[in-house]
Amino acid sequence: MAGIFLISCQQKNKNQLDTYFWENIIPENVFKGFVSSNINVNNSSYISNEELYSNVRFMNDGTYDLIMSSNYMVTQMHKKSIISPIDISKLKNIDNVINSYLAQPYETASQYSIPYLAGTIGIIINTKCVNKDNFTKWDDLWNNSYTGKIAVHNDIRDIFSIALKSIGYSANTMVEEEIKEAYSKLVKLYPKIEFKPYSDITASLLNKTNCIGILDNSDAYLIIKDNPDFKFISPKEGSVLWIDSFAVPKTSNNVKSAYKFIDYMIEPYTAAQVAEYTGAVPLINYNILKPYLSSGMQQQYELFFSEKNMQKMELQQDIGPAFQIYVNYWNMLIKE
Repeated sequence: MAGIFLISCQQKNKNQLDTYFWENIIPENVFKGFVSSNINVNNSSYISNEELYSNVRFMNDGTYDLIMSSNYMVTQMHKKSIISPIDISKLKNIDNVINSYLAQPYETASQYSIPYLAGTIGIIINTKCVNKDNFTKWDDLWNNSYTGKIAVHNDIRDIFSIALKSIGYSANTMVEEEIKEAYSKLVKLYPKIEFKPYSDITASLLNKTNCIGILDNSDAYLIIKDNPDFKFISPKEGSVLWIDSFAVPKTSNNVKSAYKFIDYMIEPYTAAQVAEYTGAVPLINYNILKPYLSSGMQQQYELFFSEKNMQKMELQQDIGPAFQIYVNYWNMLIKE
């Protein structure tokens, strides 16, 4: 991960934009493509929303001018007055963004973020070592024959959402009894899975160390592109919808350049490059985006936004103080 840059307000170069984005979310050629604006992008990266939050919460020196965050963390940062409202009238390409995603439950009367990428978690299997007909739902993961074959990232919200959806509860529940029931079910799953860094799950699947993975549909798309023996399952009980958005910290010393970068990123040509690199679905109007996408990415976009798929999606939201309940049960789980 790139280092955190501490730059005082007096030393800040107005031709430099300091960003803080997900690891491996923006290809290097996209950053280089922005150089024509005479603004150099200095990017740092993080691997979890919690890491992002811990690093920006007490920022008071203009360390970052633009960040990218998942939707529920946007809510949390807004509550803590970490981010500023975005004046969308200053974004000349704002009409490229799918309008319905600009007004999400985590926004208020003011627009605090610009939605950019969307995805969902599901199950990916290697059909050469697992019968694809045996997987249609989250509950199938509890089959004893899969012990040691399942690779999972240790994300608290994602892991609990699997159990909650399998039972029939909301992935955003704040009811402790429901969270406890999900924990009890996860106790039975825990011995069957192997926790790995997110970036290692793809490698473990491709080299057949694991036959089953819990991944975003974006990562699954890239794996299947590399090896068609794999199949992605969107479980019938439903899953969570995540949205990654741009936000401007209140301490930003270069808001003007941040707006320019957002405008650049929501151009269809740029968004298409990000889509092909990550496998994630840009929240850009399809009619202007489609000409820049490969046929495979077009299929990914159309499948994701199909009525059948969207009906199963539940937007992952901020759960406020209830998150500590999840943390408490998580700590009990990993001690089992």
